[in-house]
Amino acid sequence: MRRADPLHSSPAAHLSATRPDHPVLHFAPAVLQDTAAAFRAGFPGLVTYAVKANDRAEVLSNLVAAGVETFDVASPAEMARVRAVCPAARLHYNNPVRSEAEIAAGRDFGVQSWSVDDAEELAKLRDVPRAVELAVRFRLPVRGAAYDFGSKFGATP
Repeated sequence: MRRADPLHSSPAAHLSATRPDHPVLHFAPAVLQDTAAAFRAGFPGLVTYAVKANDRAEVLSNLVAAGVETFDVASPAEMARVRAVCPAARLHYNNPVRSEAEIAAGRDFGVQSWSVDDAEELAKLRDVPRAVELAVRFRLPVRGAAYDFGSKFGATP
């Protein structure tokens, strides 16, 4: 993907020229690509972008151009947005509570990694391909934590 030329020389130039009445997003594709590439170069693990942070096609396509290939999605709409810019992307669907329709969409979009918090949610995944990754989140006793995520997430061991 080639980088697009900016419409204005700077955010200040844009604001001066347009004087918008509503909030404006100033997006710098080169900065995003360079930052993502630098992160990938310095991080030996799997880099996964949480689509809920910003699901705009411009953001997703620039991340793909920087080599990001794995996306954490929270809905079928996010799956569709990722597939539109990167048909071969690896999708992780870590929302622990899903409807049957959401699971079917995930299966159809080729989600490769799922998470579950309890046996009921695991049973709902009976029709996903056997080759997918399943992560079981456990609720463990944690003392002294700033926030006890076990009160919100996880299966009892």
